[in-house]
Amino acid sequence: MHIPDGLLGAEIIITTSLISVGGLSLAAKNAKNQKTGLSFKLIAGITAFLLAMQSLDFPTEMTLSLHFFGAALAVIILGPWSGSLVLGSILLFQSVVLHDGGILALGANISNMAIIGAFTAHVTYTFLAKQGMVTFRNLAVFLASFISIMCASFAAGFELGLSGVLPIQQALSSVIYGHIVFAIGESFITALAINLVRKSFPGYCGQIEFSQARIEPTSA
Repeated sequence: MHIPDGLLGAEIIITTSLISVGGLSLAAKNAKNQKTGLSFKLIAGITAFLLAMQSLDFPTEMTLSLHFFGAALAVIILGPWSGSLVLGSILLFQSVVLHDGGILALGANISNMAIIGAFTAHVTYTFLAKQGMVTFRNLAVFLASFISIMCASFAAGFELGLSGVLPIQQALSSVIYGHIVFAIGESFITALAINLVRKSFPGYCGQIEFSQARIEPTSA
């Protein structure tokens, strides 16, 4: 849902830029202070995978792009802070190097996907994990992915509506409805990808799962 330049009003650009800078600064501070034990190989692999998947764009209304989101995948495997930084770095690279998403709209895109999307996925997955959804782990991943995409879509539609591109209600319905089917497909892919990571990295299934939510019971 990369927003290009020319659609957002000045107030939205300034506000979302401040939110993105503040959010990523907080993420960087917490990621630096947190001993995650993440390997460079894992971080690089997730970053490369998300960059490749997000490069597959499908045009939608209002010149927005429909593409793989990846917030749930990033935060479930890397944790909320590192996951948010990875997403923010990808969006910056896409905007500056690949010209995918506007420079002026970069703050909005980072706010929507790397902050709102990432931490919505984190909160949703952590909450479900704490409810003891051991048997329904894949459902927890699916819901975290789906809800994060819908929340980010809502934010993008709201920003476009406030900018006068369309009436707010019409902007929200256009962006949200345009992402529902895609979100369902991505959520299935996210669950499969996380299962693959579990098999490839035995004993490690993500920072949320082991360090914060404990979705699996530990042996005495």
